[in-house]
Amino acid sequence: MKFPVLAFPFSGRSVVVAKNNELFEVATLSQIKAGFFEKPFRVIDSNSTEFLAAEIIEQGGVGAFGGWNIFLNRTLKINISFLPVGTTELNILKEIIVTAIADDPTGILEGGEMAPDELTEKVSTSSNFSEIVTVLGW
Repeated sequence: MKFPVLAFPFSGRSVVVAKNNELFEVATLSQIKAGFFEKPFRVIDSNSTEFLAAEIIEQGGVGAFGGWNIFLNRTLKINISFLPVGTTELNILKEIIVTAIADDPTGILEGGEMAPDELTEKVSTSSNFSEIVTVLGW
């Protein structure tokens, strides 16, 4: 997997830019319960290779007190096994992202510098993967 990658959490209803493997190694219990890694958890890398999470294994708490904090949330080490499923053409990638922007349950994308309509327009007119990553804020 070549970084940066675009990850599509919440069964593809959001989009996250990951510049390294950290997103796939550590998670909070609240993220897991909210469905962040809900299948299909799709990742598309800089080479347009698409991966699906085959298995997500919690490997225990990270940090003091077994990963628990004062807010009764827990930081967990996770291991995600990915299977490559093919390549994704740029126009299909744009459609996936536009759908994720429209369906984003977290409001993360709405909290950025651009309104969702403007973000959708910029993604739609992007000419390559790097441009899309820049538009999405990395």
